[in-house]
Amino acid sequence: MTATTRRGSALHVPQFQGRGSAGIQSLDQGLDVMRILAHGGSIKLKDVAARAGMSASKAHRYLASLTRAGWAVQTDTAYRLGPEAIAMAAACLAGVSVMKQAMPMLEELCRSSGRSAGLAVWGSHGPTIVAIEETADPVSMNIRPGTVAPVLSSASGLVFAAYAPRGLTGTAIATELQERPRRHGFRSEAALNRELEIIRAQGWASIHSGWVAGIDAIAVPVFDHRGRLEAALLTIGRDRFAPGAKADDITLKPAIDILCEAGAQLSEKLGYQLDVHRPRIAEPVRRSTRSVTKT
Repeated sequence: MTATTRRGSALHVPQFQGRGSAGIQSLDQGLDVMRILAHGGSIKLKDVAARAGMSASKAHRYLASLTRAGWAVQTDTAYRLGPEAIAMAAACLAGVSVMKQAMPMLEELCRSSGRSAGLAVWGSHGPTIVAIEETADPVSMNIRPGTVAPVLSSASGLVFAAYAPRGLTGTAIATELQERPRRHGFRSEAALNRELEIIRAQGWASIHSGWVAGIDAIAVPVFDHRGRLEAALLTIGRDRFAPGAKADDITLKPAIDILCEAGAQLSEKLGYQLDVHRPRIAEPVRRSTRSVTKT
């Protein structure tokens, strides 16, 4: 799958590589029309024609054929994908799991970043490491598949706090705010909400000497085809700062850039399109009935 990009105000639909001289030109053009519908949502005939580089009458013939076969639907003066296309997409996505797509990427992420790489999903007890790829000189840590991380003092946990529905994470967040303020440093819901806003704005979370002393960790969100948080992709490196200090983002920037690119690629493999979806974000943490230490 190839991501869409914006060129000025127009949506650019990328052309797939590998077309040789042997092929059916009319089928290629029909598939171009379908790609335009896939990336453009509900789109008018004249816009389909312009983006496909064909006359309006020719585009109309393709759209009429696609509509008759159920691959497109006409609504008023616009067209969108039809039930056959949606059924095909669902069948494709049914065979795509975040684990299946992530596993080949972890080794490359580990090699390119020089850091251990892992994947976390939300399990029955919170953020759960489901895969880990260590460097040749592994960081001394007790993190293995099945390890459950805290929410507020782990990079992957903060990603879930920032993007996952509050109904999923709320109980764990409330518990940690109440019971572990010294570990994570958030002494109020307001302080936590400010940090979550920063995470959503920059697209990643980092922790230095958090729940595992002696390491720093970075995590990015992985979204599915609906724009929902599916997992957190993370890398882990040796601690280079004094205990309790905030990780130096300038020092970590190369690793952050590599991880953000890998996270975007993994989301794309799961069907996420930045131009179509907007990440679903968590509701702000609300004050609970239990007392929380204030800043």
